Amino acid sequence: MGMLQNCEFESILLESLMYEMKAVIISLLELPDEIKQLNVDVIDGSGYRFPDRINPIHEGFGLYDAASFEAVDAFCAQLDATPQQRSGTRPRPKARTRIQQLATWVWSNGRFHNVKHRVFSKQAGIRITIATFLLGPKEEVVEAPSELVTSDNPRHYVRFKFEYYWKSKMYKCFDGGEALNPFRIES
Repeated sequence: MGMLQNCEFESILLESLMYEMKAVIISLLELPDEIKQLNVDVIDGSGYRFPDRINPIHEGFGLYDAASFEAVDAFCAQLDATPQQRSGTRPRPKARTRIQQLATWVWSNGRFHNVKHRVFSKQAGIRITIATFLLGPKEEVVEAPSELVTSDNPRHYVRFKFEYYWKSKMYKCFDGGEALNPFRIES
């Protein structure tokens, strides 16, 4: 499951704060590998991601619950972040949020569509992206509520634990919707 947060940055985020956020990310990415690898998985594939043969230009950290003070504190402790790197910001009320991703597709019984995006770089150089994804609940099932299942729109997927979907996606290297195939109800 994922979340795309659409923000009109000019109206809600000071440019200086955006540069400060990028500077913190760069400083964390410049840490020695042995420190970065302390950012461990909360669920499989969620910790530090190093550049590899398949994706040699992608590097990233993982934080399972960015809304949890304890989770953010644990993330910062893993990387021995400085007090300045740990400073937080409050959510912005003008930020528009749209939930669109695969488990949401299942939850909505096909009523919400998945987000598709492409990135176009207009100049050469290092690009820093700060992204937030909403993952499914670790211990609970994903299923369409009965209100979204009708005779015209029958249930498309069986109930499943998000963890099973996530492991299928991570370990079998499925691209998006392929990881949902084992849970699909044939009509």
